[in-house]
Amino acid sequence: MDSNSIATLQDYKATIERIFKRIDKQISSFNSSESSQQNIILSQLKTSLDETKNNLSLMKMEIANLSEQKQQEWENELSKLQTKNNTLKQKVIELQNKKQNEVNVNDELDINKKIDVSKLTSQQAIDRGNKILDDDDRAIKNMKKIVGQDLTTMKDVNVELNRQQ
Repeated sequence: MDSNSIATLQDYKATIERIFKRIDKQISSFNSSESSQQNIILSQLKTSLDETKNNLSLMKMEIANLSEQKQQEWENELSKLQTKNNTLKQKVIELQNKKQNEVNVNDELDINKKIDVSKLTSQQAIDRGNKILDDDDRAIKNMKKIVGQDLTTMKDVNVELNRQQ
């Protein structure tokens, strides 16, 4: 009975280790990919973690079929795999937070959005202020251009009125 269960457990372990390698590759590709691709990679990472979780559960059920001595050996293996899984899960959570923070920073820099400025970091507040100043400078330049055009039009109108008189 132990030999069949051990073979099954070895298959689960090999599958989990392949998934771990895939997760490591996905994490590496996340860091070097564009923002639009990152959402896809996060979804793939979630799927991979779910697969691992399912395989770990199946392993746990299979371990119950072993003799006491073999159970202890495989419970140790299971514990190592769960630890590795938790580590990878934490990395994925950090990537999700990083992605969310990038979205939040972009929102904070959008001067048209109403936000609580007291919650910004110093650098975010400075960046937001600089963006507001840049937008104001553009608006002022645009106003000067319009006023200049209006002055030219007024001169032309005055010349025409003087001619008509």
